[in-house]
Amino acid sequence: MQHTFHRGSGRKAALVALLVALLAPLLGLPPSGPAAVEADTARSDGPCRVVDFDINGVPKGARSICPPGTWRHWHQVHIRCLFIVEPEEHGPVVGGTSVSEATCGRGHHRIRSWNTQGPDE
Repeated sequence: MQHTFHRGSGRKAALVALLVALLAPLLGLPPSGPAAVEADTARSDGPCRVVDFDINGVPKGARSICPPGTWRHWHQVHIRCLFIVEPEEHGPVVGGTSVSEATCGRGHHRIRSWNTQGPDE
């Protein structure tokens, strides 16, 4: 059995995906193409909430913020980003009086955000 390897076919697919991502806004499509994943915010059980933020109109990151009086509580924000792949970014694990923040890298945009949290033991 002989296998044939077409050199450059993977590069061509990556180039096409890149071109689609770059041209989508010009064509009025969502940045990830016609079947875009809807950006949403999920909240874990607890007092802390997730606040999404944009940079220059592009969904880029999120913050986990806790209300006053939760200094004995830990929390961490998480985001899923998209360009060609979907990496996850995680903010630092912080106490309730601090803010945990994560931002998508250059060329990526946020498609989902959520946090994890719990009481200090």
